[in-house]
Amino acid sequence: MTTGGTLSQAAGDSVTFTSPLLQGRYRIRVQTLSAPDLTAFLDLEVKNPTRGLVFTPGTATLYPGLSPMGSALPFAWKVFGTPSSNANLSLLEGLVAGQFEYKGLTWIYQPPSANGIYHLRGQSTEDPTLAATMVLRVRDDQMPQVAFPQPHLAVHPGGSIRLAPILVNVTDSSVAWDIPAGSGPVGSWGTLDPEGLYQAPGAVGGAYVTATSVEDPTKSAGVAVDISDCVIKPQSLTLKTKASFQFQADLTPGINGPAGFGLLDEVPWVPPVGSISASGMFTAGTYAVDCTVDAFLPNIPQVTRAYVAIRGDGPFQSAGSTPPPGFTHAYAGRPVVPLSNGKVLVGPSFDSKEVMVFDPQTNTSTVAGRLIRARTDAKATALPDGRVLFSGGRVGDTLQVWPDSELFDPIGGVSVLTVPLLHGRYAHQATLLPDGRVLLSGGRDETGALYSLELFDPITGVFVPAAAMNVPRMGHTATLLQNGWVLLLGGETFRAGATPELFNPADLTLTPTAPCLNVRKEGHSATLLPNGKVAVIGGGTAGTDAISSIELYDPASLSFSVVGDMKFQRTYHHALLMNARQILITGGSTVGHVIGAVEVLDTGTGLTSDFGSTVEPHYHHEAILSPTKGVFLFGNAPGQIESLTPSQFPQIPAP
Repeated sequence: MTTGGTLSQAAGDSVTFTSPLLQGRYRIRVQTLSAPDLTAFLDLEVKNPTRGLVFTPGTATLYPGLSPMGSALPFAWKVFGTPSSNANLSLLEGLVAGQFEYKGLTWIYQPPSANGIYHLRGQSTEDPTLAATMVLRVRDDQMPQVAFPQPHLAVHPGGSIRLAPILVNVTDSSVAWDIPAGSGPVGSWGTLDPEGLYQAPGAVGGAYVTATSVEDPTKSAGVAVDISDCVIKPQSLTLKTKASFQFQADLTPGINGPAGFGLLDEVPWVPPVGSISASGMFTAGTYAVDCTVDAFLPNIPQVTRAYVAIRGDGPFQSAGSTPPPGFTHAYAGRPVVPLSNGKVLVGPSFDSKEVMVFDPQTNTSTVAGRLIRARTDAKATALPDGRVLFSGGRVGDTLQVWPDSELFDPIGGVSVLTVPLLHGRYAHQATLLPDGRVLLSGGRDETGALYSLELFDPITGVFVPAAAMNVPRMGHTATLLQNGWVLLLGGETFRAGATPELFNPADLTLTPTAPCLNVRKEGHSATLLPNGKVAVIGGGTAGTDAISSIELYDPASLSFSVVGDMKFQRTYHHALLMNARQILITGGSTVGHVIGAVEVLDTGTGLTSDFGSTVEPHYHHEAILSPTKGVFLFGNAPGQIESLTPSQFPQIPAP
């Protein structure tokens, strides 16, 4: 496709051309694949018809259960070429197709609650032969997604490469292609056939290619195509930790080598992702991570990239649990809550409502029910009566907050809305207090990070206010201490990271406590130890993406003390208490890389030891401990749960 319309494969060798919205002169170029110099052109002129009726948009997809913005569609129509501009509108399927109205100088379509494809028909009142139909798709499940497996591809000048986007949650997997940008003048960026075969121009440069879902044109993805005399082979690869592979450089005929090789991911203060020789022999490091190998020609500014997925080879392994329908995306970012019956509840991702229950005893997953709203960055809290509170959240990837929460019954699979929150919020913390109430702290709304606290009482079903924090907090931790107080630590700002507070549930007041010795804004962990102290690990601080520092907070002395450092700088990792002294630290982000490296912290000595790797690199993930079945990790790999069996647990140090 070009900006001059769309081309799609029809029956046999024929191709269908769909004209653009703007009138003008356009040209279609036909080029043979076997002999690119054999080229022909078809010149077209697109004119607006003199009489007709048109809808804007012509098609639309709505997600009424996933987003308030998806519950109503503004549209317009126009009759032209007749004395009267009036038209009669009707839904062909009748009342089951929803309704439309003229409101505030705008036509609005309200979709029905049932999924389906509906049609809004318009006919000129003066000439009923002038008519048009708008196609309306209504969905209440996951939104379509379009993605390319890697952000860069490479091809020789004049060569070709097949582009293959990945589409999920669609019934129609066809895409519309476009080349919106490239090096050189417009029109010299290469060509695409309807099946995604990209034909590069004869000169070195680059192009940016996009694929847009035909089913939902609001969903698209792009890939940068490097047109180079030096193309690395292969351009993507998966290796186990410590494994080796020989990369090659494919040079355009007549170009002198040899090519050089290097790593784009070397950071001096991070344990290496791997190593590569000048001739292209790559050896993977000791932990799961995604990295980039590049090939280049000396003295020529041409670089092509290969994407290497290094995957761990123990002690974590895939748990082998098959996710139920609706859980094809990663688990990271989903709320994960242990239930009183030993099972684990996993909440939805940003564009779905399904709630999953995982059984560690049988290693099986089932859909337990659905929420009423799809909530991004909501929190899930298991209540003493067996229900789960899903508090707050936002709409998709927008800043718009949901004004309420939900109470979900894992046994019956039914969810009900609560009364409105006192302050809509997402990316907050939800802490279960000893008396059964839930403290909601901080987070953010459309305007920024929040000062406010509120408590949910499951007996009365209402939210009540508490004292405001001294600083706004988002991305903080809220740790329940043994005395029933809550330690609020960190936040999005430097000031929040430097000024922890203690919340007293008895009188709903806040008291400042001693500052951390290392300012932690967000992405740290705060784990309560059996001795009542809190291990504060990693996180982001002023001027750095992540730190390695480990501190202990002592509620008795209201003070922090530094006990050691991790091998890795980490933020948004997970810290799981294994026993009275050991904390298992997995994943996180370090200087732009998501990693799978695992360390074990001995809180008695403050020392950490390497403990292999998870299978995939993870961050924003969750992990739970089942005493009889081991550790289960819910992370970034789509639909995959990882496990660590009890026989593989780190050895408990001597007292």
